[in-house]
Amino acid sequence: MRRKRGGGGGETLTAVEKYVKNADKYIDSIYRDYPDSFFHYPETRYTIAKVAQAYLQGNEQEAIRVAEAALNRNLRAKPLYVFGEYFQTPDILVSKLCNALIWMGKIDFAIEIYSTFSEELFLTKDPVEHQSKNFVYERDTNFAAQTVEMMHLFDESIPLLESKRQPHWKTQHYEEIQQWLIALKRTEKQKFSERRAIKEHLYSLGKKLNYGIVESLIERFS
Repeated sequence: MRRKRGGGGGETLTAVEKYVKNADKYIDSIYRDYPDSFFHYPETRYTIAKVAQAYLQGNEQEAIRVAEAALNRNLRAKPLYVFGEYFQTPDILVSKLCNALIWMGKIDFAIEIYSTFSEELFLTKDPVEHQSKNFVYERDTNFAAQTVEMMHLFDESIPLLESKRQPHWKTQHYEEIQQWLIALKRTEKQKFSERRAIKEHLYSLGKKLNYGIVESLIERFS
């Protein structure tokens, strides 16, 4: 039996609180300047940080409240006008928030959100698509496809995401871990040696990347 390592929850909470405190200085200006739109990347990061902070503080109701408020603001949002272009990308919050919740061990909540808001992945309109032949929508990324597949493994009513599965350098380490988690969940229970090898590889990746949370994910996907 593998001995539990320290979770580092205190250090994680401190880091999250530091991020939130800094982001608090700027988020009001975003709400003020874009009252009817959702400024996707900064608001998504802020939402995830606030949700993580609430869970780390043991306040599940606050985590749910923050997620719900952001999702509804995202749902009601008008296209974002910035840099001389209109952007409508509600898919970013849905995909990234569900993925973050999986990493927090809140898979049931991720499934609940995705089951309610999954169609937002297909409403995206982004002018960048017409400017770059390499443009990829969130739903076409390997990251999003893996997020959906991980939820599918716990709820088969969720259809797998038809995707180009384009990898991205920013998420390559997450994608590698997620692919092995998916493999672990899909490997039959009686294949002890194969499952053990996958787990050992995941432990190694977690240690190499200093992702302490990987251990709890291994348990969940076992």
